[in-house]
Amino acid sequence: MKYLVLLALLGVAAAQAQSSSAVDLLAALRLREQIAAEITTSKSSAPATLARLRTPGAIPSVVGDREEDFALAAGDIGRRLLAAEKPAEAEEFFRAAEVALTAALAKAQGKERARPLAARALLRARFLGNPDGGKKDIAEALEIAPEDEGLKATARNVARGHGQKEPAPPVQFTSKPWERGN
Repeated sequence: MKYLVLLALLGVAAAQAQSSSAVDLLAALRLREQIAAEITTSKSSAPATLARLRTPGAIPSVVGDREEDFALAAGDIGRRLLAAEKPAEAEEFFRAAEVALTAALAKAQGKERARPLAARALLRARFLGNPDGGKKDIAEALEIAPEDEGLKATARNVARGHGQKEPAPPVQFTSKPWERGN
């Protein structure tokens, strides 16, 4: 489930990114993996790493906005730390991501606001224990872009709330494998 949330956040950012390449995305993911490993093995502290990530050029640009790029990286690292059973460190990254997304929202106008609103909604609802804030953010994002399927998927994820698991949907076969005549 954690990876689905990661993919949802990456989808929210990457689907609307204008100048990202596959190389940039891969470099960003490798850097985040390395940073999480450094913190997990106590080679670096969360505050020092957050300060390092704030320096210009420290993280590959995925979205094109420095605040959103930082928030995407911090949220991803936070999820990796959570998976590595480092909840205190993870929370520092989630809080930093929330602040960065709020700053990105202050600059964004019109439809540009939907992406950071959706990302902040996921952070608040799934990782920061603020489902009401998450629901408010995703509702605002859906007002901006009501037909966006990615936002609708994010809204469903936010609606599940903090730490709740959604039952797996039943498998739907388009054909009957036993009737293929192999």
